Amino acid sequence: GSRVGVKVIKEKADTYAERVGPVVRDIIKKSGAKTLRDIAQALESRGVETPRGNREWYASQVANLMKRIK
Repeated sequence: GSRVGVKVIKEKADTYAERVGPVVRDIIKKSGAKTLRDIAQALESRGVETPRGNREWYASQVANLMKRIK
């Protein structure tokens, strides 16, 4: 059962990254954000929710998201 659960979690994370990826790219391109914290602050200011529905972003969350963005 845990393999199936892990697969579902990964699929959800990939889907979220596909949805939010263009926003992150836009932030980097338009604002010149250089650090993960800069990107996190920009996501917060745009009101983008984390995968769990929170509005507070951390650099570690952005790093994980960036790994999934294609």
